[in-house]
Amino acid sequence: MDNAYMAWVDDVRRAVKTLLEKSGKTPREVATDAKVCFTTLKNFVNGKTMAPRADTLFGLTHALGIPFGVPESFKRRHKIGGR
Repeated sequence: MDNAYMAWVDDVRRAVKTLLEKSGKTPREVATDAKVCFTTLKNFVNGKTMAPRADTLFGLTHALGIPFGVPESFKRRHKIGGR
């Protein structure tokens, strides 16, 4: 896997973790909205799934309202990452 892709997946993972806590939805509801299996969501958030399929990422970002590229302004606004 390309390092830039893996860094981007890691950004998406941090954004998903943060917004799962803030969303007010259960992880099961988010998984249903994203059209992914609950176990897939759980494994992605826990880091067991290192490089999920693109449709999984599209679904999760869409269900949580995350801009797909996860711009720096979004990270700062939602306190995602080490900042």
